[in-house]
Amino acid sequence: MQQHLTVNDKLALVVAAEKKFKAQSAKAQEKLAEAEALLSKLTKAERERLAKLAAQEEDADQANSQAAARALVWDFRSRRNCNQICT
Repeated sequence: MQQHLTVNDKLALVVAAEKKFKAQSAKAQEKLAEAEALLSKLTKAERERLAKLAAQEEDADQANSQAAARALVWDFRSRRNCNQICT
């Protein structure tokens, strides 16, 4: 059974979505303000240490992604070769 929405139904959905978005945005702004306040209290050395840690995490994520991609390519090639040989 297909449900048809009226203009008022669609408008109500838009209003509800807008309300949800505004609440999420306000929460994100609060968290950003908290983070900025914390960062402003850090010393230069602490900021540099955190930046270095963030860079190390990013490098590790990149390495993991590349390893996963290589594994998928290897798996794909292995299956393709098997299909060529086995069939």
